[in-house]
Amino acid sequence: NAGGKCTYVQCARPNQSIQFIVVDKETKAGGQDWTSVLGETLCRACYLRYMKRGTLERGGHQRLPVVEGKCSHTGCARPNLSVRFFEVEAGCKVGGQDWTALTGRVLCHTCYYRYKSRGTLERAEDEPLAPSERRCSYAGCSRPDQSRQFIQIDDDTNAGQQDWSALAGQVLCNACYLRYLRRGSLEKNKVDTLEDDDKRCTYPHCTRPTQSPKFTTIEEGTKAGNQDWTALVGHVLCRSCYNRFLTRGTLERQA
Repeated sequence: NAGGKCTYVQCARPNQSIQFIVVDKETKAGGQDWTSVLGETLCRACYLRYMKRGTLERGGHQRLPVVEGKCSHTGCARPNLSVRFFEVEAGCKVGGQDWTALTGRVLCHTCYYRYKSRGTLERAEDEPLAPSERRCSYAGCSRPDQSRQFIQIDDDTNAGQQDWSALAGQVLCNACYLRYLRRGSLEKNKVDTLEDDDKRCTYPHCTRPTQSPKFTTIEEGTKAGNQDWTALVGHVLCRSCYNRFLTRGTLERQA
């Protein structure tokens, strides 16, 4: 055990380790040949990598700066959004899979781990969406991150006998999915009541934000009660708050 710095030039954190190990003539851990790194000081991560695989090279992927990353899988739902991106290197054997056909390609975190675990980039029909993919793609969705279920539309989707082809590859929250299923459109009517996932009043001082027989989303152009609803566009109001603004032009309760 030695304090100091990892001497492997490509170590990601050469100064940060709970342990540093100097490789000497007696080192035989993992049954590896340590001759090529004799005399080197290794951090715990690099030491364990060599002990398990006989090389200091990081296997199978290279972490890329997120700003430069884009998943090359054409079926990826969110090619530009990922916690990290991996570049597949020649000779990659991660997960015991054959990565030859993907050499040089960049994969998002989700696609990378799908291939690592299953040997394919194709999603299984019953495969749940990864957390990074759980966001509604519809730009007009009022709550794109909040839904009990997210559904990815593919080329075979035909629910409700609608034509889903224009949405292939997109991810929809449950509310938007059901709207399209019933009406063949993602657009909301001016007086649309919301689906179950959207039934919560967004007025922060509402005393019962989840308890109302009706919830209404405020759309552009709303002129009910001859009030100016501009500041509330996109908000969801319970019936009490909606009626208060409708009659008085304010959400504030009277003292």
